[in-house]
Amino acid sequence: CLIALVVFPLTFLSAEIHPKAKNFKILKMQILETPEYIEPSGIVKIKDDLLIVSDEGSVCNVLKSECTVVKDKGDFEGITVSKNGKIFVVEEGKDNILELDSEFSIVYTYNLPRKFNGETVLAKKGNGLESLTFVKEDSRFYYFYTANQSKKFKGNDRSALLFVSINKKTRKALILKYIPVKIKDISGLHYSDEYKSLFLISDKEDRLYIFDPALRLKTIYNLPGSDQEGIFIQNNILYIAQDSGSILKIELKPHTFLVK
Repeated sequence: CLIALVVFPLTFLSAEIHPKAKNFKILKMQILETPEYIEPSGIVKIKDDLLIVSDEGSVCNVLKSECTVVKDKGDFEGITVSKNGKIFVVEEGKDNILELDSEFSIVYTYNLPRKFNGETVLAKKGNGLESLTFVKEDSRFYYFYTANQSKKFKGNDRSALLFVSINKKTRKALILKYIPVKIKDISGLHYSDEYKSLFLISDKEDRLYIFDPALRLKTIYNLPGSDQEGIFIQNNILYIAQDSGSILKIELKPHTFLVK
């Protein structure tokens, strides 16, 4: 059970004991353009649609060149989809999780608490939530990872992963696990059943960190491009949303992301 495994703060994720970062073995790389006014900050693939969210509160279908303004001045920083096709985005600043329908209208806004076990873990004027990835669901709850984007390792606004739940009936969001990490500027997350891994990207470091389901660090890769804000992996294709305004579609050598 993933919840049982995610127990201890990841204090071992310090720069001193990080394994050396490796380079991808890229077979092919394409650059997918986005509208000029869009700053991509999160990405997900749903069937044949490649969706991004932006700092302007929009959801765009990259392959169809269609954008929908979901929330005026909404700072969206991550997008993910549940097993049953529900779309969720995370809003920075207000630090909410929004549920969207298939037309990208807001179904419900889930308010995530700023405290965990009595301690403030999300400062009101801090960097805020960055990235969102679906992990699993059962009859009562949805489960996600999100992250507090920070360059600090101390205080109430430090870099951290948050394992959160949403109650399907009461619509209440809770922080189940608060996990400080010594990785600066977490900007994207993707949990993959296919690879049995959690993928984490650092914008500041231009790196991809890969963890197993128990959040043990396995591998670090150097990332191509810059301003990496969102990540999605499927069928050996890596998608990276760049805040500078484009999507990298990278075909990798087979078995690159298999974690033993």
